[in-house]
Amino acid sequence: SRWFREAIKDDALAEEAAVLAEGPLTAQDVERAIRARDERAFYSEEEFVRAVQEGTWSFRLDGKAVGQVNALVVLETDPPWGRPSRLTARAAPGRDGVLSIDREAGLGGHIFHKAVLALSGYLRGHYAEAGSWAATVSLVFEQSYVSIDGDSAGLAELLAILSAIGEVPLRQDLGVTGAVDQTGQVLAVGGVAAKVEGFFRLCQAQGLTGNQGVVVPRSNLSNLTLSSEVLEAVRDGRFHVYAVETVDEAIELLTGKRAEGFGGVHERVRQNLERFRELENGEDEEHG
Repeated sequence: SRWFREAIKDDALAEEAAVLAEGPLTAQDVERAIRARDERAFYSEEEFVRAVQEGTWSFRLDGKAVGQVNALVVLETDPPWGRPSRLTARAAPGRDGVLSIDREAGLGGHIFHKAVLALSGYLRGHYAEAGSWAATVSLVFEQSYVSIDGDSAGLAELLAILSAIGEVPLRQDLGVTGAVDQTGQVLAVGGVAAKVEGFFRLCQAQGLTGNQGVVVPRSNLSNLTLSSEVLEAVRDGRFHVYAVETVDEAIELLTGKRAEGFGGVHERVRQNLERFRELENGEDEEHG
């Protein structure tokens, strides 16, 4: 049963249930402790949603924007709580590659840094024919003031980077989670159900449009256990869950454009990288 699984893996929960118990510990006492814990977490979530509605937290849940994406994250609360985080990227000629402002500020952990380096490997390999890398791209999780770790924002970061370099707008009504390897494969992440439900709650509070949804790794589908409320919204077409295996699939979902081919996103990125290189080389010659 749920109460047994929760109690044996969570000492704090077991202690709270024991305090609530009026006699020998029972399943009902553990269920009461679980409800109390969920209510405390939900109060914090209500405050977050209210702050978004009042404009204290900046989010867009419709339209398109260049270099911006709603990355899905999990807060280290009890229980873990999913939320979107607005991720932005800016690109310009330069030689610095991908710069994480969060890491430069001391807020990024080792796994987070490894994921950013993997993105750099993907970019260098995928656009090698555009010549030597001549771009500086800055990434930051806006309005984030706590430490960040893990690799589950890799797909969102890469989409923001490509959007910023190629000047291609991204859909703001989709939340994105997934790790990315250097070959462009989208890999499974943890806490995917909490992330989906967190984005759904925010969209629901702002008003479901019928176009909103999430992009998740296809390899996570086997462990994607969602609440009945989210499942009902998906069945009714009021909310959507898109599963992807590759970066290109996610590009086409977020941009509405083909990834490869004439007029595709990758072509736009290559063209601007070549323009950046020309500008950078011209500046080097001027200084020389």
